[in-house]
Amino acid sequence: MDTTPPDPAPAPRHGRALLSWLAAALLTTAAAALALWPRGPTDADYALARQATGFVALVPGRDLSAWRPVVRHGDAAAARRVFQATGDGVIHVFRDHPDGFERDAGTNSHHGMLYSRRTYSRFILRFSYRWGHKRLHNYGEFQHDAGLYYHVFDPQLWPRGLEYQVRVDTRAEGAEASHTGDLYASGVRLTWYAQGGRSRLPRAGGEALPNQPGVYRAAAWAPKGPGGEPEPQPSAALPAAGTATDTPPEGGRWRHCAVVVMGADYAIHLLDGQVVNYAEGFNHDRGLIGLQAETAEVQYRDVAIRELPRALPAAAFLDQVGALPVLPARPGARSER
Repeated sequence: MDTTPPDPAPAPRHGRALLSWLAAALLTTAAAALALWPRGPTDADYALARQATGFVALVPGRDLSAWRPVVRHGDAAAARRVFQATGDGVIHVFRDHPDGFERDAGTNSHHGMLYSRRTYSRFILRFSYRWGHKRLHNYGEFQHDAGLYYHVFDPQLWPRGLEYQVRVDTRAEGAEASHTGDLYASGVRLTWYAQGGRSRLPRAGGEALPNQPGVYRAAAWAPKGPGGEPEPQPSAALPAAGTATDTPPEGGRWRHCAVVVMGADYAIHLLDGQVVNYAEGFNHDRGLIGLQAETAEVQYRDVAIRELPRALPAAAFLDQVGALPVLPARPGARSER
């Protein structure tokens, strides 16, 4: 829509006619400016963002009928062996594979993806994960590496789309070890906001970086509250990466992830209820969802989605992070089959 204000009529020279002309010109210019200025969230926007009902369980019980598993080299039976639904909404990746399977051999035959059978555009998706003991495939290159893809438009191995990374670099320490919440873009253009090489919201002074190559690192901070400035999160508050070969990283405990996706407008990554990444301006507005199997044993649990009936401004979520339904609710989500 062309929002350029029309040229005002020629200005009269005298009196009331001049005042009327000035008023009309000012109203026209103000209307055009309001059309271009992004609106703030309404009360209805805030209510829709924090609505806790309407989530659909994508893995009800042992049912994977909403998904299509694939592996790099192998048939459907091999793919089903990689991704096993073990009950209670859990997908166990590499459950029956031996520790060290094809480790650093360069073959990576059971790299895999579990793709949804339908596409999604505007939604809140939440899931939990925890690491197991086994190391496989190209573990030496990427350590504990898995993730959730969204806006997948080319479902190959690896797919093209956007990824919420689930990763721990056991060679690093403290905040540098955790890559969970990083954003990886393959074939998708976007604008990312950062400071010091890590995500920082534009409202907090993050610099706009359009289409920078590589991984978009998650922040090690969280917002204070509604409208608050980001508060640095001390490294001591971050889970320590496991380094012993018999100890899963992050203590083998469940971590809780969520992504808010608004078509082509923006995506917000959250980890344990805190905002850790933000990007906007995508050139794709919908796609498949996918869970990744790559270098290590991992379990995904409570994968649930709530589709949104209309677009919401990002502030509807960022202004009330603590009230968002981004942590698992067990039980209660209905299932999608």
